[in-house]
Amino acid sequence: EETNEVIPLISQKKGTVVEETAWPETVECYLGPTNSGKTWRSLEFMAEKGAGCYAGPLRALAWEVRLDLIERCEKYWRGAPPQVGLWTGEEKINIVNASILCCTAEVCPTRGEILVLDEVHWCADRQRGAAWTKLLLAARDGRFRHVRICGPNQAADLLRTIFAARKALEDRSFVTCRRRSKLLFMGVITASSSQNNNKKKKFE
Repeated sequence: EETNEVIPLISQKKGTVVEETAWPETVECYLGPTNSGKTWRSLEFMAEKGAGCYAGPLRALAWEVRLDLIERCEKYWRGAPPQVGLWTGEEKINIVNASILCCTAEVCPTRGEILVLDEVHWCADRQRGAAWTKLLLAARDGRFRHVRICGPNQAADLLRTIFAARKALEDRSFVTCRRRSKLLFMGVITASSSQNNNKKKKFE
């Protein structure tokens, strides 16, 4: 049975309270190919709000997103930008005072102001998929005020199925992103070709 009961919830932003309801205020799914601006839009939204969690598959990606968000927050907040922390399986940087956390999916908090869930198709992975599923269910159950999900077009049916019970994911929540630049095919890299290139470099 659905309820609209409001539950006080401490957000990532220290000292603020998030009112957790049966459904997040906004859910937007950015779907499309690589380099089509899916994550860019989501991070822009989170930087403007100044709070939330980013969850992705790679430690290196979490690092890259953190540096990106630091720049974006400085643009929006100027003299007093929110602090951006990092939390992966190998390190924790400024996670206590940070308003924004950049994480690998396995350690990402399951409640807060904003969730940016990147590479959502990883939920189908046999070894690591449970981490994405856990965050999707937390988003469905209203543990985040705003939800932004990024992934390929093929994830649309999966997302509709997960959120179907709440009837809140309408067509307007899906944004199709198109790649604006061309990808060039440079050939297939094999072990032998890589070794030959290395040999050439030694003699150059």
